Amino acid sequence: MANWNKAEKANFDVFTAASEKDVYTIRKELADYDYVIIDGAGALSVITAAAVMVSDLVIIPVTPSPLDFSASGAVISVLEAQSYNRPVECRFLITRKIEQATMLTVLRESIAATGIASLKTAITQRQSYVKSVLDGETVFDTNDGAAKGEIEVLAGEILKLVD
Repeated sequence: MANWNKAEKANFDVFTAASEKDVYTIRKELADYDYVIIDGAGALSVITAAAVMVSDLVIIPVTPSPLDFSASGAVISVLEAQSYNRPVECRFLITRKIEQATMLTVLRESIAATGIASLKTAITQRQSYVKSVLDGETVFDTNDGAAKGEIEVLAGEILKLVD
């Protein structure tokens, strides 16, 4: 998001948090916003923990890869700890999905074992996602109607969870 903001392509405000304190400060300053999206690293850090604590919904993106899924354990641990103070809604988002792939079945089984639901929408592996990021664009700047449709359906599903 920061790259799109630098290229003046973002039609929303972008703030950067370099520390745990910054996360709390930014969240407080943005209290009047309807939606605040925190894009953080999947690895456990004090910034990740702070982001979970100020969130109403946490989305954990995972690819059909055992290494990728195992990395989500750090965020799940923070969510479990946070649930003693204030439970935070959470969903997995399957990305880079390839239908009929064995690892997709394994990933779905692994997600089910956590007790955390996954979003109904999954993002398919598409070159247009990669190309649009490299070009500093979004899929809405491409001719890939299927990719645009996936993102629109995903956005609708997320909005239903937070509204």
